[in-house]
Amino acid sequence: MGARLTSFVRSQLKIPIDSIFYWSDSKIILAWVKGAPGSWKQFVRNRVEEIHQLSEPMQWRYCPTKHNPGDLLSRGCTIKKLKEEAICWHGPSWLMKEEVMWPKQVIKRNAPKEMSLVKLLHVRLDDVARVVSLAERYGRFGRLIRVTAMCLRFVSNSRVLLQCRHFGPLTAMELRNAQMTWYRLIQAETFSSEIARLSSGQELPKTSAIFQLDPFIAEGHLVRMGGRIERSGLSYDARHPIILPHRHMVVDLLVRSEHEKQMHAGTEHTLATLRQNVWILKARTDLCRKWHRYQKKGLLKHFLFERTGVDFAGPLYVKYGKYSKKAYACLFTCMTMRAVHLELVMNMSTDQFLLALRRFVTHRERPSLMQSDNSTTFKAADKEIQRLFSGRNLDQIKEKLSPEGITWKFITERAPWTGGYWERLVRSVKMALRKVLGHALLTELEMGTVLAEHEAKDNARPLTFVGEDPKDVNVLTPFHFLIGREHQEFPEQKPTQGLPTLKQPLNYEADGSTSKDWLPISGNGGAQNTLPYCL
Repeated sequence: MGARLTSFVRSQLKIPIDSIFYWSDSKIILAWVKGAPGSWKQFVRNRVEEIHQLSEPMQWRYCPTKHNPGDLLSRGCTIKKLKEEAICWHGPSWLMKEEVMWPKQVIKRNAPKEMSLVKLLHVRLDDVARVVSLAERYGRFGRLIRVTAMCLRFVSNSRVLLQCRHFGPLTAMELRNAQMTWYRLIQAETFSSEIARLSSGQELPKTSAIFQLDPFIAEGHLVRMGGRIERSGLSYDARHPIILPHRHMVVDLLVRSEHEKQMHAGTEHTLATLRQNVWILKARTDLCRKWHRYQKKGLLKHFLFERTGVDFAGPLYVKYGKYSKKAYACLFTCMTMRAVHLELVMNMSTDQFLLALRRFVTHRERPSLMQSDNSTTFKAADKEIQRLFSGRNLDQIKEKLSPEGITWKFITERAPWTGGYWERLVRSVKMALRKVLGHALLTELEMGTVLAEHEAKDNARPLTFVGEDPKDVNVLTPFHFLIGREHQEFPEQKPTQGLPTLKQPLNYEADGSTSKDWLPISGNGGAQNTLPYCL
């Protein structure tokens, strides 16, 4: 009550107050106030928390009972005695003296009955099958992973301070950790004896289902497949996929999810996609028999657009009948090879951007990292562009991209030069459209065609220095990584014989140019040749 009254009086007074002290003759109450609220029972805890909100524990001091003016009033007295007691009108005599003359702070430990009884329960769960059976509640692999990621986030947040906790949409790393958690549980349930032998350094018996896969215990206590492609250029997951059993409930959800994600592709296509991360035993027999045989595509040596920068050019004006309407050019650029992809969007809504991103992923490659300007940089941009990358719209974009394994990052705040590798291309698009179109007003189809032609021109620009030696090979361009040769306006007439053998020298020629011309200059100190990520 004293803390509430002081807070009210202080809010009503219009004079500055330097310091406030609270006095009590109860040592137990002072022990409650100066202690942690969580140490007391619920009744005391609630009141101590309110006192801490209205005051500081160091403001509470001890006053002996005989010097407490409130004690006389609480016991009751006559008006005559009240007038004679100076302590009721002027307070204790020592209150007007220096602080060193005040009563000493004597804090008595509270009564044990007011202490909160905390019960700790330690549980060791050895039955992994009971945990895995929880997956029966979810009919989709994506939903199972999201729920698991939220549970893992809750566990992580409960162990750290409030300011260190994570909120908002799930990140790609959180979803991946949830996925690895389920893989680990599945292996512990199915390959328990194999894991025990591998952990102790023993050889597996030849009767083991994973004996021929040369398994080993990798980071995260996951069983991965060995092999002879350790020095290949593939990713670690592709070189050493995680071994999973067949005819398992969670594995079936994974296969179904990947099959639907590949738009119900055939057996070979789905199997090839799955084996980029996991190796399912007898996977071919578990896949749907109705899937048609599909020829496996070869893997590209260079993964273009794996790290992609995003920016917008505009507004552009597109003709709609007698009127014009704003449109924008969405620019995707590869951080490594500087290839460009342009998409026309009719407005800056989240749906339009996600559709443009889907077209980009369909034509090129799904990136693992996307980078763009931050909100500070977009303050000087068009209002529609600024609205797309702010608040709820950006959360919706991240929520759509995280399940696909795409991480979204911003450049350093107040450092726009870190996005110079796409700003230069945006300038190129704007200058070309300004020079070519002038004040011409095009339809949506015509504008899309112009952007496609300009995309081809940008991808035909040289990445290396143009030499004067006529014996030099063709100048290296982004098209050499996109199509394996230089860009041509019209196809060249080639002989029909020996056609399959002509493509291989072109690829070798591009690879040689990469090692000789492109890689050395990419490490120079100039701002134009600096790569944001190592090749």
